[in-house]
Amino acid sequence: MPPAQNDPRTSKDRQAGNLTNPPSQGGIATIVSIVETGPARVAQDAPPEIGIREDQDRVRGGIFRRLRLTPQAFWQAALAVCALLAMLAPRPALSGDYRQSYDGPDPVGRISISPGGPQPTDVRQSLPGPEYAREGKSPEFVRIESPAPGTEIEFLTEVDPTLRLDETKVSLWARCSQPNLSLHVRLRFPHQIDPRTGAPLTADMAGGPASRYEETTELWKRLECRPDDRSFQQLMQRLRHLLLPQLRNQADLDTRDVYVEAVVLKARLGAGRTDLLVDDLIVGPIAVPPTTSQKEIPAEPEAKFSRIAMGDNRITKNGRPFIPLILPYHHESIDEFLATGANTAWVQNWDDEALLKEFAARGIGVTATPPRPVNSERGEALPPFTGASAPIDFWMLDVNIPASAYLDVETWIEQLRDADHKHPRPILADVAGRERDFHRHLSLLGSSRFILGTTTAPLEYVEHLDRKQRMGLPGRGMFTLVPLEPADGLLHDPTDGPRIEPEQVFLLANAALSAGYKGIGYWNRNPLSEETRHAVNLMNLQVRLLEPWLATGKVVSTSPVQFGQDLAQGGGTSLSSVVSTRWDNANRKAPSERAARLENELRATVLDSEFGMLVIINWLENRAQYQPGGMVVDDLHLFVKRDVLQAWTVTATGMETVKSLKQVPGGTEITLKQVEQFAYVLITHEQAVRDAVARQISQVRERAARSWVELAEHKIRRVHDVHRQIEFEAPAVMDAADILAKADRYVAAARADFERGSFKSVEENARFAMALTRVVQRRHWENAVRRFATPVSYPYTVAFQTLPQHWKMLEKLGAGAGQSVNLLRSGRFTSLQQMASDGWTLNEADANETVRTAVEMRAGGPEGRSCLRLAAATGAATGKAGERTSFLPIQGPLVQVQSPILPVREGQILHVSGRIRVPQSLDPTSEGLVIYNTIDGPSRSLRFRSPTSSGQWETFELVSVAPASGEFALRFELRGLGDVFLDDLRIVALNVSTNAADAEAGPPSVSNSPPTP
Repeated sequence: MPPAQNDPRTSKDRQAGNLTNPPSQGGIATIVSIVETGPARVAQDAPPEIGIREDQDRVRGGIFRRLRLTPQAFWQAALAVCALLAMLAPRPALSGDYRQSYDGPDPVGRISISPGGPQPTDVRQSLPGPEYAREGKSPEFVRIESPAPGTEIEFLTEVDPTLRLDETKVSLWARCSQPNLSLHVRLRFPHQIDPRTGAPLTADMAGGPASRYEETTELWKRLECRPDDRSFQQLMQRLRHLLLPQLRNQADLDTRDVYVEAVVLKARLGAGRTDLLVDDLIVGPIAVPPTTSQKEIPAEPEAKFSRIAMGDNRITKNGRPFIPLILPYHHESIDEFLATGANTAWVQNWDDEALLKEFAARGIGVTATPPRPVNSERGEALPPFTGASAPIDFWMLDVNIPASAYLDVETWIEQLRDADHKHPRPILADVAGRERDFHRHLSLLGSSRFILGTTTAPLEYVEHLDRKQRMGLPGRGMFTLVPLEPADGLLHDPTDGPRIEPEQVFLLANAALSAGYKGIGYWNRNPLSEETRHAVNLMNLQVRLLEPWLATGKVVSTSPVQFGQDLAQGGGTSLSSVVSTRWDNANRKAPSERAARLENELRATVLDSEFGMLVIINWLENRAQYQPGGMVVDDLHLFVKRDVLQAWTVTATGMETVKSLKQVPGGTEITLKQVEQFAYVLITHEQAVRDAVARQISQVRERAARSWVELAEHKIRRVHDVHRQIEFEAPAVMDAADILAKADRYVAAARADFERGSFKSVEENARFAMALTRVVQRRHWENAVRRFATPVSYPYTVAFQTLPQHWKMLEKLGAGAGQSVNLLRSGRFTSLQQMASDGWTLNEADANETVRTAVEMRAGGPEGRSCLRLAAATGAATGKAGERTSFLPIQGPLVQVQSPILPVREGQILHVSGRIRVPQSLDPTSEGLVIYNTIDGPSRSLRFRSPTSSGQWETFELVSVAPASGEFALRFELRGLGDVFLDDLRIVALNVSTNAADAEAGPPSVSNSPPTP
């Protein structure tokens, strides 16, 4: 049969024999092609059938004889009849073309910007008039200012729906100041759900060379796009490869009634200004698709799932850089939650649809703990999540998950992914052990350590963050939790006000960001005070301002810092020459003790990203985990290994140009005139990036300034109150009244600046006022802890806020508290048998080929007697600590020794003392030896990692107040490799209760009962 005369394909197409076009869309030519080349050849080549009965042959033979046809000729005729019937079948009614001249009073097209690339600084859309039109009244005009190359835009024009046919053609006239434009049609599949969105599938189909605008002369060009059968089949191959793996119960995609719903002009822009003109859109012929009111699968209108992508140490949300700032929701109003600046609410109930919708309506993401897995052994599974859970951006399993729960969590994650397969969301969890194993299943791994009020210094905290990151999987992000309230063992009276200083929130969050962590979770179990709320808001505003760098950047170096003038070793010779600079250590004059300490505590971390470089300066002041000091320094010098032409200091209230940039061998020296606790330096050669940041600052600067002045006011009122309480009980702080009065003046100036709209001055004055109050706080705190080996030894010296209770407790003790004898038997460690009979308990980790442990009596006590030795070493020998290893296969304490359980009464002061000797440093990757009691818990513990003085005996003490009558025991846990020796352990109960009955009761009796499990 010859080809039909109206075959729209080219001769090349006909020679290729396009057999894949369905009759409903390919027309007569497709059927003709099938009849010519397909079934006839198959009939000739098919093997004979076997086992056909003779009567069937006789019937068929009779039919063939009566028709006077051979079997082969019969089948050819039958196929020809089928082809004729198909040609006569009804086709969609074709009408004229759809035309859009863009001559109306308002713009027609819609502009959308891809969130994955640089965001434009300005987008304008208008109808410029007939003088710009190709013909007619006016074209549509778009102007876009892009700060950097790579901005991707779409100009979309909706059209009357028309079935996609082989003969469908689309044309659009375009004129642009840049090349790299292309014309696409957007197809809608009314009967096929997209598993990624839950809505009917849509796909963009590109044309050939005629659809591309590659002009450099800014001339009008007619772009054409043909969604013909061949191009459509190529598109379907890609869609099948992409989507069918997610459609478990579907063999193929449903292509019935696919129609064109829009025409899309796509462009990838260069830096600077781009002008685009469009005119005269034509789509035709129009073939109206059948009604879809009952057949089309509807989308779930409420199921608007966010797209959070995590990988390669980058996080994006809907294509934009994103740092999760997670805050628990405690039933405060949504407005109060918004005032914290957090972008993700951590809710208790994942199925609280009303609450989820309320957060979504206010633009706040949600995380929640998903339902626990059911009994998978009985074939039960989590039911699939519906669109009602769409506001949940990601799942948060739990915090501080122990290594022992790994298998249960693995099962939980498997069931969770199955239930969430339609809209897979990231899964997060905070763990305490087996980090790498957990990280294989988690999108973002959490590792947290609450150091406030503990013996862990800020520098050790940073080392912990770095170490945990190395234990995770390379290239996969991590997050950490920042506490907003003290741990249970430190929270004696919640009514005392905020125990976490605002500066401690800044310190911990900046430490995590400087370590390259990609998320910050705040931890609180009670509603925030106003002071803490302002601190969290300021931290979050700063993070969101720098989100492009923090979410996509990588830590490339730690920049060295110095203070003071360029002085050579020999005196006053300047080292500003090209050959010799302050960064040549051989020529540098030795810094003073203070400068050396500050250079060790101040960390400048360099992050590099596609948007430029960011330097985070964070002051890791020693003992700031208890009470931060003034932390203000002048003339801070940084060395960056790059030629820097422009740099700015950036805060949420403004940005200022760094005026001192000096080129030195190997890089650039950046000098900041003054740094107060933290600073951010933005380095970019793109002025447009700077302008974009400035515009964002202009949107939040008033809010940030308000928080700064109110934060300073709340803080100074609190410090005044504590100072008045202890002014006559504690040692005097020199010039405290004058310093606080000066702080008051700076706060008043900040408030006046706010009323005038001088927002940058508000921040400067407020921060300086807070620095002055920290001077008074630190001096009061140092007076309180001066006679103690560690602030943790006494219950009320771990923070400034509880100093009134501390001095009251000392006053009671000085007035003569009733004292009991040593309640602890076997505290001199004469034999293990005696310890066991007196109620001591011992737990050792299971020995294996990697680690050996020992608990034994050894000679060499402080008075020549025996003492208790706890040891853990690698290899079989435990006589000496063996080679250290950074990754122990055992989770938890290697050795745990617990004292007998002692009954205590409410209000008793329990004084623990003893002697310890650590001859060599314990495993630096562990917490070493930890000593704590069962009342305060591990959050208030003594930790020993470094050798005692010259490896000799030292005294330790730990004082606690019994909050209620109950039981008390002391625990020693060796959590790393090494040797420690203990002796002369004492537990004394001091009765300070005013209750006469308690005073007459005398010391409590000793119990030898074993500890409860």
